[in-house]
Parts: sequence; C-alpha cells; structure tokens
Amino acid sequence: MPKKCLELIRTLRREKNYSQDYVANKLGISQKAYSEIESGKTALKYELIYTLAEILNVSADKICQVNNCSTKEQIEKNQKLIELLEQNKIPIPKNLF
Repeated sequence: MPKKCLELIRTLRREKNYSQDYVANKLGISQKAYSEIESGKTALKYELIYTLAEILNVSADKICQVNNCSTKEQIEKNQKLIELLEQNKIPIPKNLF
C-alpha cells in the first residue's frame, strides 16, 4: 500500500483520538499487527480497508483510491459505483485494485 495511504490512515485515526489498540480490536487483529500495518511492515489487505473506513467513518476510496482514473468525472463515477457495491454488500473483485 502506498505510504501516502498509510499516513492518511494514521492521521484519520489520530483525529478521532482512537488508539491503535482500539482500531486493532475493531478489525479483529492485535495492536502489534495493526502497528505493523500503519508502519508499512505488513500489507493492509483490501478486505480490511472497507472495515477500517467504517471505523474511521470515511469512504474506502478516501483511504486509498481504488481506481486509477485521471479525470475528476470518472473518479466521481467510480466512487458512486463503489458506494453502491458497498451498500449492497457486493464484493469488489481484487483484480480491479
């Protein structure tokens, strides 16, 4: 995961005054495992991005863009599609990341 995404996760967590232990508990992992995710030592699985987004009360796309589009219009369309898939609990294929 890009360093920029990891820094944003840390910033969002701190803004909410959540400890690593709190977020880790919500994710169902240890504090050490979560710390290693934030530091980039361990990869954050895409499945956890959505849970983490819920915990931090942001869209998954805010944490790390799921698309590689260059136009604002296309990014907005993709975000709406992602939200629709999430609302209907439809998994997003991993090959689209």
